[in-house]
Amino acid sequence: MNDKTGKRYEGLTQTVFQAIVNQDAVRTISVQRNITLQGKGKLKHKIDVYWKYEIGDVAYETIVEAKDWKTSVDKGRMSQFRDVLKDLPNQPKGIFVSRGGYQKGARDLAIEEGILIYELREADAPPSVTLSGTGWGQIKLVSMPFDGVISIGDEPISNNLYALGFEIDVFNPGYSNINVDVSQSWLQSEYPHLDVSAVNKIEVPHGVSDLYNEHGDVVNNLFTVLQAIAKDLAAKGATEKREIHVFEQPTFVMTGLPMFPRLKINSAAADVSIEHTRETRRAQMSSFGQWIFRNIKFGNTRLFLSTPSVGTWLPTKNQSASYLTREHPLSCSINFLVDGKDVTIFADITLPSPQPLPLLDAVGKDVEGK
Repeated sequence: MNDKTGKRYEGLTQTVFQAIVNQDAVRTISVQRNITLQGKGKLKHKIDVYWKYEIGDVAYETIVEAKDWKTSVDKGRMSQFRDVLKDLPNQPKGIFVSRGGYQKGARDLAIEEGILIYELREADAPPSVTLSGTGWGQIKLVSMPFDGVISIGDEPISNNLYALGFEIDVFNPGYSNINVDVSQSWLQSEYPHLDVSAVNKIEVPHGVSDLYNEHGDVVNNLFTVLQAIAKDLAAKGATEKREIHVFEQPTFVMTGLPMFPRLKINSAAADVSIEHTRETRRAQMSSFGQWIFRNIKFGNTRLFLSTPSVGTWLPTKNQSASYLTREHPLSCSINFLVDGKDVTIFADITLPSPQPLPLLDAVGKDVEGK
């Protein structure tokens, strides 16, 4: 159900800020939503979230404006917020939170006026990991940092919750100067009336990939062999070298050449160059939502999980988050883009070290500091 009033987004904003303040050891005096404050003159101003807190013995006031808009905030709306701040007594700090981002004019004005601007939105699904046809990946399950779990009211949540991600090593090999070593003894017995001394190492014709046994059955693939060569090279810690694979069993290629349509080969060789990258990304595992809270000026980002009920209460893009409990271990998946085609790979997971996460009430009730 859509919330056209934006009140639920305001509640979510309050909850996230409350969590951050609690983590930063700031003593909250009071947090209120949807209140009206008297300006310096006759004007009164409706405030989304009013926050009064204390650092040391000094009390501070913060005014938060939250916009659950699909479109970005423009300069005109930011100017209105600036005017409200200037009209309020005690010079409160201004914070603007938007789900749809900001236009350049709004960003520039906020920075100029000292207004903190944040983006609070659903996290985008991570892109597929790109692999070449003979590339491969090594996946390690790791704990991922999250700043809290957002729920509604007394919704039951496991006390043994884990945030998970993948550390992915991607190896994309490239091959050049691919050739095969032709068996001279086989050539001489197969073509006794021809001079085959010049037929030794030949370049592999384009499109030739299948490898056959002496009975004409396909038993392997040249690119599978090349991948094995590349993996062996990577295992040695090298990224570039000419490598040779020797066939232990009788192996043949179909060349498509009129004179020698079928050749027995002893080995295959190629110049191998491996591109190795490593990255850590969130896994797609459960129905938990993921919310990004990003400071626009400095770029620092905090991540929050939200329970399924929050997704119903405040509709999201339904991006699932990674989590695991000891009570309900799960398998997880990650998408790879292999030669332009999406492939989903499922992996069994082992339990990492626990990372207890604070549980937050998304309703964002008014609170009083203790």
